[in-house]
Amino acid sequence: MQQQASWFSNRIVIAVVGALLVGGFGAFFAVSGLPHHAGIAQAGSAPGNGTASTAAPTAPTATPPAATGTITIVGTVISIEPLNGQFAVLEETGATQNVTVTSQTQFTGNATSISDLQTGAQVSVTGTQRNDGTLRATTVDVTG
Repeated sequence: MQQQASWFSNRIVIAVVGALLVGGFGAFFAVSGLPHHAGIAQAGSAPGNGTASTAAPTAPTATPPAATGTITIVGTVISIEPLNGQFAVLEETGATQNVTVTSQTQFTGNATSISDLQTGAQVSVTGTQRNDGTLRATTVDVTG
């Protein structure tokens, strides 16, 4: 009986080594049954549950520059283009940040819209940093 278990165990080792040699590590993880959250993305798996997705792939669509994260900047307004919904802020760090406002941007403090902004005003802007370098404002707090 022990010889049969040893024989079976050796066959598994040979299968795993063969999978590594032939199919690379992707085949190894597929054979080993590691869950999806183990850091290896398995083709066709649904995020978070390790089961295959039955949804058909969708065609990519054109989108605006992707967001890279939410940030808050503090500084002084140095230029305003209200018709374009844009203004520039000289940050306390010395960097200049171009800001875009939308109809969803909330203004607080001494302004209710971009029309109320004045050059020299102190602002705190929270928004989404875009890949093109602009900050798409969600809130603009005008303090001075």
